[in-house]
Amino acid sequence: MVELAATPPDAAAVRAELGEDLAFRVGAVDVPPNGWTGVRIRVDRRPVRCEVLRAGRYWSAWATLPGRTLTMWARDFPVGTVELVRYTDLGPYLGR
Repeated sequence: MVELAATPPDAAAVRAELGEDLAFRVGAVDVPPNGWTGVRIRVDRRPVRCEVLRAGRYWSAWATLPGRTLTMWARDFPVGTVELVRYTDLGPYLGR
C-alpha cells in the first residue's frame, strides 16, 4: 500500500506510527524503533532515499518528496524491487 500526504513530516511521529502499524501487522509486541535503515526506491524514474523498517515478511518505508510525505508497506515483496510511477489516466487499468 502506498499513501501520499500533503503535510510536512515529523520524522519521529512518522517512524512511531509506521512502527506501531508494522508491529500490529506482524503480531509482534514491539518492533525495535532503532531498526530503521536507508534504502533507495525509484519514484518516477529517480532514486529517492527512503527509511525502511523490516519485520519478518513485512516492511514499512517512508520518504519526503517535494511537498509530500510518502509512506508504504508491503508483505512478501522485496523492498529493493519497488519502483513507483505516476499514472494520470487509469482507464486502461479499469477494463473499460
